[in-house]
Amino acid sequence: MTQNLNTTKKNVRLLRKAAEDYIANQDKSITIIISALDLDRIKKFASKKGLKYQTFIKSIIHQYIENSALIHR
Repeated sequence: MTQNLNTTKKNVRLLRKAAEDYIANQDKSITIIISALDLDRIKKFASKKGLKYQTFIKSIIHQYIENSALIHR
């Protein structure tokens, strides 16, 4: 019985850790303030690429970070 209880507690700890890791790796929402002109231009670029403007901004940020990481290795 004690072994089953220890196994159950261990499983609970493992599941809790897995859930915490999953939540920590989810996309996060941010708020930024940019000029109306910049936003308008971003929306036009995104539209030409067939993307929503928020997806386009996300991809720009990702590309910048990836390129910077390559340069600073």
